[in-house]
Amino acid sequence: MRFTRDALTWAPRKMIRRVAGRYAGVSVDLEQTLDDRYLDDLREMYEADGFHNAYLSTVRSLINPRALFGGQHDVTRRLQELRIPVQLIWGAADPLFPLAHAERAQSLIGHAALAVIDGAGHTPQSEQPEEFNRVLHRFLDT
Repeated sequence: MRFTRDALTWAPRKMIRRVAGRYAGVSVDLEQTLDDRYLDDLREMYEADGFHNAYLSTVRSLINPRALFGGQHDVTRRLQELRIPVQLIWGAADPLFPLAHAERAQSLIGHAALAVIDGAGHTPQSEQPEEFNRVLHRFLDT
């Protein structure tokens, strides 16, 4: 976490875009998707008090001993308990969490809609912001 925060301050923007693109499977114009404003916001987020602890808490919540030793790690076991409408928005080419994960989550949540955004990887909100916002607004307006 500290390395990433520090790299955001010294690494050239072009390098940051290339690394982020590889990590998140971004398949669009990185100059547009990860523009200077986006990178400034990312730097601010990494520098915010509590961000590191919140991020690490999230990662730790996804890890259990079974997962570490090759067991099946399933964070979906409680999704069927959700009793509110849920809108899943997924990048069609997400290399970290394939579309099958979204489809499974949708099947487990009673009131879930799934919108798949073509031309987006792990971060559809920044890769295809217009389409992402269209889906989100449609959901919030219902």
